[in-house]
Amino acid sequence: MTKPEFDVHHLAELARIELTSEEEATFARQLGSVLEYVDQLAELNVDEVPETAQVTGLTDVFQDSVQPIDDDSLRVRRDTYVAAAPEHDAGFIKIPAIFGESE
Repeated sequence: MTKPEFDVHHLAELARIELTSEEEATFARQLGSVLEYVDQLAELNVDEVPETAQVTGLTDVFQDSVQPIDDDSLRVRRDTYVAAAPEHDAGFIKIPAIFGESE
């Protein structure tokens, strides 16, 4: 593959950062090296490599687990939240109108 063309000055403008001409030259070389390496990776034959989403075998220790909840517990929790709200009506929490005037 050929070396891709890119404009470091344009990238810096998009990122809203100011670079000196020396920094632009340095980053152009570094980015060029990275893109050349990506080109090398693209040439690899990975047809026989199985797809993998997770390679370490670790699991998310913060993953939520579904717990059954009975109706009474849910009602008590809802009533507690509604009662703690600054304004409520008929079991619902009232909030300021976001669009237009409130009725």
